[in-house]
Amino acid sequence: MERPLSQIKPPIDKGVSNFRILTILGLIAVFIQIALGGLVRATNSGMACGDDWPLCGGQLVPAFNFEVLLEYAHRVSGGVLLILILIIFIYAWRLHRNNSWIFRSSLASLFLVIAGAAFGAATVISELGWGLRMIHLAIAEGVIASLAFTFVASLNFKEFGLTSPTQGAMASGIVYMSGMLLAIFLLILSGSLMVGLDAETVCGTWPLCLGTLFPQGDSRYSIHMGHRLIGIVAGVVMILAFLWIWRMREWVSGAGRIALVILILMIAQVFVGAVLVWTGFAPGWRVIHLAGGTLVWLSACILFATLFVSRETADHKETDFKHSNTSFGEFNSLK
Repeated sequence: MERPLSQIKPPIDKGVSNFRILTILGLIAVFIQIALGGLVRATNSGMACGDDWPLCGGQLVPAFNFEVLLEYAHRVSGGVLLILILIIFIYAWRLHRNNSWIFRSSLASLFLVIAGAAFGAATVISELGWGLRMIHLAIAEGVIASLAFTFVASLNFKEFGLTSPTQGAMASGIVYMSGMLLAIFLLILSGSLMVGLDAETVCGTWPLCLGTLFPQGDSRYSIHMGHRLIGIVAGVVMILAFLWIWRMREWVSGAGRIALVILILMIAQVFVGAVLVWTGFAPGWRVIHLAGGTLVWLSACILFATLFVSRETADHKETDFKHSNTSFGEFNSLK
């Protein structure tokens, strides 16, 4: 028996499939780049190659010890990331330049990764100035956000049968989702600021700092606890965003599951943050904490992109559907 036309899915174009794979590889590469950067920072390996850039100790391939290996791997991963994003942009220009979401987000990725390389060089030359390190991290998280939009925009939402909330419902969703992204981004940057100002290890207890909220006598206590308070605010905003998404999950298939993943990652981040303090800020847990924060950011960016890209697609789909009903009365039963 032949299947009805509604159940037959068109084959995925090979170029489109390759593009999606490339964006996934790009997201993996930038995640590895950030994790390696956190490991370099946690082990104080940032100056293992001296103030040379892009060479390491004046050599293309230096003599390796543990610290040099970490810093060199971080630089190599940055080079791989740059090449990947350049290929992604070329693909976007050749195949998707009429898709504003894909083209603009891939162009933003290319711009940001070049800026990240420039700030990485400036960070080395300045002998790891904390301000440049924070900007370097912010740019890397920006690359993740732009690549997340590129990937989501490459998905065929019509194929998945996705719809979208009404304009009124989306108004509150914009507030919740934008607030969640801003809070997560500030939380990540405040952590970098805390480390840069040597305030990471001043509070050896959790959740309070030495038995109180803001101990007196050292401004680093306030910097450290400020990071924790931003985490509380971010958690509240994320819960509000989760509740909104959960109510609206019927509109965008999969959005509820992504929101649930974000909620679980947020709870895991709180636990890892506590373990980090209880273990005396062990380097391994510092890297896990940064990587976990980046996963939360990535998930939130994918969710944000899914809502807005799918809404635009759903609007076009609704228009096409109305046109089809006008032209072919025999399909009225599909309403």
